[in-house]
Amino acid sequence: MPDLLGPKEVTVPDLEGESLNEAYQKLVALNFEVGEEIEVTDEEIEEGSIVRTNPKSGSVVKEGEIIDLYISSGKEKYTMTELIGLSEQNAKRLLLNAGFLDENIVIESEYSDEIPGTVLSQSIESDQEVVASDETITLVVSKGVQEYTLPDFTGMNLNEYTQEAQTLNLMIETKTENSPDIEKGRVIRQSPEVGSTVQKGDKITLVISEGPVILQNKTYTEEIVIPYESVEPGIPQSVEVRLDDYYNDLQTTANQFTITQDKPFSIKLVIEPGGTGVYEVYIDGEKMDSLSKTIQYSEVE
Repeated sequence: MPDLLGPKEVTVPDLEGESLNEAYQKLVALNFEVGEEIEVTDEEIEEGSIVRTNPKSGSVVKEGEIIDLYISSGKEKYTMTELIGLSEQNAKRLLLNAGFLDENIVIESEYSDEIPGTVLSQSIESDQEVVASDETITLVVSKGVQEYTLPDFTGMNLNEYTQEAQTLNLMIETKTENSPDIEKGRVIRQSPEVGSTVQKGDKITLVISEGPVILQNKTYTEEIVIPYESVEPGIPQSVEVRLDDYYNDLQTTANQFTITQDKPFSIKLVIEPGGTGVYEVYIDGEKMDSLSKTIQYSEVE
């Protein structure tokens, strides 16, 4: 008789997949008390639905028993890690271990100063929580420094070769030299040569024309000694020094004087490009070949 008046035995219902509200209603209807609500991850049951109970479904317990509910928080979430700076291989290994699917790991590449294969960016930022198996992630990895085939800079002016170098991310070193053929300010030649392989940041050397050489007059100087050769000592000798240069010609006596002893004399000739300078010394009207000379422009330093 006492057994008939005690709590009835009731089977714990299967609540898997039910909403929390539905689970409450069914448990209360069976005179159970609802205990703790415990969140657990589950790959199949959607977030907010019942995963299991404790005691488990199918158990026979007394009315009034406390039933704990395990509620799905959805699939397990992964806190995204920082992949930038890792190699592509190591980054991909981490993602696969975290639950990303291989087909959902997209690899793109671009030129950079980083070592080839280094991760430059990731489409899912670090510290973001994701369900790895449901996500697609894109990694941009370095292809290394971009290489170019060096174009022909010869004949370019300042604006042209500067713009071309900036487009290719090249540094320019310039040198100058005279050229009879290439207009002033334009490139005569380059190093490395046309068609060479270069990388971003490489330095090229351009030789820029200063135009043709503009030659200047040259000055020739020489110290000579005009000898006194009179038969009778003390008798003056007449001396003429004639010059032929930029300012003088031989028809004009540049210097005329008399000597009674050897006399030092300074010769100065201004010679124009391609020309010659001449000085002639006459003593008593006679040309002294040993004291006369013709100087070529090219001989003057």
